[in-house]
Amino acid sequence: MDVLYNASLHKDLELIEPQRTLSRPTYTGKDKYIGDYVFATKDKRLAAMYLATKGLATLLETEAEFSYIVICSDQAGYIANDKGGAIYELPTDKFSETPQEGLTEYELVSADPIKPLGKIVYEKSLDAMLEHGITVYFVNQKTFDGLMPVGSDKYRAILDLLPSYNAR
Repeated sequence: MDVLYNASLHKDLELIEPQRTLSRPTYTGKDKYIGDYVFATKDKRLAAMYLATKGLATLLETEAEFSYIVICSDQAGYIANDKGGAIYELPTDKFSETPQEGLTEYELVSADPIKPLGKIVYEKSLDAMLEHGITVYFVNQKTFDGLMPVGSDKYRAILDLLPSYNAR
């Protein structure tokens, strides 16, 4: 049976409820309400990255041979505040394509509450990321801003010079 994955900071959910969702279409640059949804992904690595502490700027890559996350935070502060979470396994039958622009190959949505089939609990989000082979980088705001635009030659050059958390 195929499953989808949902990451949550809550480790004991018996039912995953749709949440109010805002999206920022590239043509307006303003957040817009698009509905109440449960989000899921086919890629367990991406779900692991979504366990990253909320409220921090992140850049994610799962398509390359090497999956990574860049987290705009100091490493010690992140680790001190890392509360972990759970990756829930969800049935596929109530999910459809996301209405979020540019994310259709990464995520699916459901407007219905979903009962998980199972879950894996992580005490630390970093444990989940490392278990799934994700390279983790911690950077300050100046370096994070310097990575823009994502995918540029400058972006790649900066990323190539960053020390990873994994190499500690």
